[in-house]
Amino acid sequence: MNKEFAQIKHILHGISLLGQCPDSINAALICRGEKMSIAIMAGLLEARGHGVTVIDPVEKLLAGRALPRIDR
Repeated sequence: MNKEFAQIKHILHGISLLGQCPDSINAALICRGEKMSIAIMAGLLEARGHGVTVIDPVEKLLAGRALPRIDR
């Protein structure tokens, strides 16, 4: 977890130097936050005695050529 926080701090420093946050960097930050959230929730559930299996969506889910529906 400390490594993740250090990487986020590094990215935020880069954003402050640029004075902007490109979409790709924003997406990377959101992804890191989601991964940290998964780790925190898994730890919480394990601490409460629940069995936990974390599934990596990058490895296990396939979207194919899915495109967002803009017409909604």
